[in-house]
Amino acid sequence: MSLAVTSWFVGQAQQQLSAPGRHFFVGGKDYSDHVLRWPKLQYRAEKVDLGTTAITLSNIDRTFQFFVDSHPTLTTSCELALSFTHPQSGEERISLYQGSPSHVTFGANGMDLRLQLQGKTQRLTDKTLGTEAESGGIDYSNSRYYPADIAWYLVTSHGGMFATQSTSNPDLDYQQWVDWRDRNIVRDTRVRAYFAGGKIIQALGSLAFMDSVVISFQGAKLRFRPIFDAYDVEHIPPLAVELASNLRLDIDPQRLTNHFEVSANYQPSAGRFLSTFTEVASDSEAEFGRRSGRFGDTSVWFDTAGDGRYLANDLLRFYSRPLLRLSLHTPLAGGLYRTIGDVLSVTHSLSGIDNEPYRLTRMDIDMARGGLDFQLEPARRRSWHFVSFVSSDNLWLHTLSEVSCNTFLVADETINAHQVHRTDSAGFFQPLNLYATALLPINANEVLFGGPANSGSNQSVMQRSSDSGSSAVVVHTRAAGIDRVYDIFEVKSGTYLASTSSGGILRSSDAGSSWTLTRTISQNYFINRFSAPGGNRIWAGTGYENASGIGIHIWESTDEGSSWTAKHTIVGTGNHFVHGFHHLSASEHLMGVWGSDIQSTRTYRSKQTSVNSISWTIVLPETSFHTILQTESGHLLMGFDEEYTLNGGMIYRSTDQGSSWFEDYRLAKQGNIRLVDKSDGRIDAYLTRTSAGLRTDKYRNYDPQEMA
Repeated sequence: MSLAVTSWFVGQAQQQLSAPGRHFFVGGKDYSDHVLRWPKLQYRAEKVDLGTTAITLSNIDRTFQFFVDSHPTLTTSCELALSFTHPQSGEERISLYQGSPSHVTFGANGMDLRLQLQGKTQRLTDKTLGTEAESGGIDYSNSRYYPADIAWYLVTSHGGMFATQSTSNPDLDYQQWVDWRDRNIVRDTRVRAYFAGGKIIQALGSLAFMDSVVISFQGAKLRFRPIFDAYDVEHIPPLAVELASNLRLDIDPQRLTNHFEVSANYQPSAGRFLSTFTEVASDSEAEFGRRSGRFGDTSVWFDTAGDGRYLANDLLRFYSRPLLRLSLHTPLAGGLYRTIGDVLSVTHSLSGIDNEPYRLTRMDIDMARGGLDFQLEPARRRSWHFVSFVSSDNLWLHTLSEVSCNTFLVADETINAHQVHRTDSAGFFQPLNLYATALLPINANEVLFGGPANSGSNQSVMQRSSDSGSSAVVVHTRAAGIDRVYDIFEVKSGTYLASTSSGGILRSSDAGSSWTLTRTISQNYFINRFSAPGGNRIWAGTGYENASGIGIHIWESTDEGSSWTAKHTIVGTGNHFVHGFHHLSASEHLMGVWGSDIQSTRTYRSKQTSVNSISWTIVLPETSFHTILQTESGHLLMGFDEEYTLNGGMIYRSTDQGSSWFEDYRLAKQGNIRLVDKSDGRIDAYLTRTSAGLRTDKYRNYDPQEMA
């Protein structure tokens, strides 16, 4: 909410028959008594709204002759405000509008005048980009920019607004702009531009549409609000619909779009786009017929089709069904202090709306009648949305384990050091004075760690902590040159296995206090991942080291890891290792495999052909996984694991128990993804992005059953 008010003012506004005072100022002087017709202040989400309104004034006593006699007064600041008078502290006023005269019309022989006002945005509507003084064009086509940055350059460098980069900026809502830019950074959305004509407002309109952002002038500042964004379902303020009059519910099929194309990578010299991304809502096409839309701007364009896919996804997720629109008139109790883009909780039994989130997309403040007209549409969020940054740079999230509620430990995966991080009370990963390549929590306090004891060490140890990783004691030391522990696995309470470099399998039967070597398969033939497929079986999936090319194999133990037998050969040769297992049943399994190149990255699905025979089939080429979550409806969610490639992180979903997969929603262009089931209808995704210096971000999905 952008309008600063006290709780007392809000309480007065919430009175059903509230009667605020109305004020009009020119240059700080009150001319409220001269107002013949109070204006209606209108705000719209579907277009760039730069704040224009008109007020009719009496000029019988030639009060406003100064507009004729002194033209500079046309730049004088004007203000519209409402007030309530507190019985003790006096008048409290809220500013609704600040702007300057853009046009003055005297009528009735000069006895009245109509004053057209515009916010501090006249230059944005008047200025043509790319004049001769600017060498015929403003060129942003040689580098990749965030849309928010282009908007900043346009309104400050070319539009004359203040460029102060702090919340004290008098022209721009700087915090909202920072939030917009952070979303660009998180999704790594990039654009290019070349302006050789057209107004600033037209360029802003393209940027707003490209990035699903509302740009409007409200409360004397230019504001930037997402039209599709995250919201906390537990803290949505209610809308007092019971106070509404003239309530209307419209079902509007005119904006339905189920086929959308986004053109990208424009070449100004050639005058053509090099790539196009198309998104189709097939069910909607079948029901309503094709309703197409397209975005291909030659002044501002997406850097790649991958950048443009966000726009296509957003529009189809929202507009592939007839739009439900709620219109209502309320007194000030309806929410004078609300702003365009706010999400409100709406309940209206006759319309079948029960505590559902609706987004405010139009708002008219009628100063003449003292009422408000709202238009609301169902609030929609992206399938996965950004929540917060949870690490600084240089944290490559590899192993994520929940020690206790909302407390996580991470075994960093970097080349020279494997530092352990733990979340603090704010959810931010803080480095510990501890190094490991694998970890396993026993309970909220006790944790097992395996890997080098120090940064750069080439010798692995097993360590045990009793204070959630704040400190640890070495309980077992491996030979020099054995610098990794790949996995730690709980067989049963008190019995654990650990796999190490050079083919070693360690076993502990006293909750990790001591360890013994039970099997050395081969110096170049190590175990990368343990799993329990069912019954009394334990599987150990192999990996490669030093490019030995030994393929993919599964070893099996039926005596809690004391002895092992080679059981399955999936691929006889090649540089691969098993990244993860997910067991659908005692006879059906999924296995994620990563190789030395992206072509070797696979997901396999098993089929039992006999009691002792399993066949494996590739079901999702070029994608591996570390963990898979199963939702309540039986859907499988896989967090893509890219290791050190740059192909991009994403979520995959299967609705047929892993036989086929489709992309659920891309979170960012690079990164490992680890999924956490919050057991309350939410799933969190932790994503490490190489494009941001190995920084880890947190995403959330409140509806894991919803398909993008």
